[in-house]
Amino acid sequence: MGSLGGSIQHADYDKRHKEREARAWATEAEAALAAIFSERHPNRRSWDKIITSDEHIGEIMEELIGVFEGAANQVCSGRIGSLIDAIRVESETELLDQADQLLVDGFNAAAMVIGGGYGDRWRCFGDASPGLLS
Repeated sequence: MGSLGGSIQHADYDKRHKEREARAWATEAEAALAAIFSERHPNRRSWDKIITSDEHIGEIMEELIGVFEGAANQVCSGRIGSLIDAIRVESETELLDQADQLLVDGFNAAAMVIGGGYGDRWRCFGDASPGLLS
């Protein structure tokens, strides 16, 4: 790198150009990780630990690429999709349990709102109570 007050040499420009490209890639990769993984997921925690180190971007690029490739492999192999599906099923089950309790307690309209759209389990209730569906 050129000294303070000195001229910028071609090698310095090239290094800065590569650093800009590395930072741009790291920013896009971090945004992709944030869109898929929660802050507490090991992929995000590994990324954050590396990116917040005092190291120069050029010194940590291989580690960042490794974290990103590992995360991409999880997504491509379907392991993340199955996790999302499991969370969705658990959430739907929880909603249906709440709707069941509302029905037992006599809150029929509320039970239909919460339980609506979740398959045969609630169709039979709707057929028995046509006034609630209209």
